[in-house]
Amino acid sequence: DVIEENHLRVDEVALIGDKNTDIEAGNRLRMKTYLVETGYGAEEKKRTNAIFVKKDLLDAVVHLLNSERKAEKDLNEF
Repeated sequence: DVIEENHLRVDEVALIGDKNTDIEAGNRLRMKTYLVETGYGAEEKKRTNAIFVKKDLLDAVVHLLNSERKAEKDLNEF
């Protein structure tokens, strides 16, 4: 298991995929999930349970990094 091997916590990991089967795997593990609209994602987004739907991988990664930076900044303000 990649998470255990790298001593990560599930709340530190996000799953980015273009199929709802990807998203369901991430949801089962309680990961933050992103469906990208490239590949199968354009059709899959009509019935997804992803937390976020983004245009492509770059858009998903930028969103993820920005949300992590914001969370870090909010913690530092205390």
